[in-house]
Amino acid sequence: MNKLEQHLMTVPKRRATESRLTDGDGKPAKFPSATYFQIHFQHIEAQLEQTNRNIEALQQQIAILECHLLQSGSNFEPLNTE
Repeated sequence: MNKLEQHLMTVPKRRATESRLTDGDGKPAKFPSATYFQIHFQHIEAQLEQTNRNIEALQQQIAILECHLLQSGSNFEPLNTE
């Protein structure tokens, strides 16, 4: 379970209230609440962390494959993309 899922499970869900949906005089609010942005930024941060872990795992797998190819005596030349 990632951090976002843990957070969402521990934070009680609240119903939308009139004060959060309007700007005080009965008109719809122009911008979403800070909580809306916080939840979305936390979700994006969790996705970014997962993506970084996946990239690291792929880089390790590529390094292992390169070693196997070099050891097999093929004409393999690793690409230097750094």
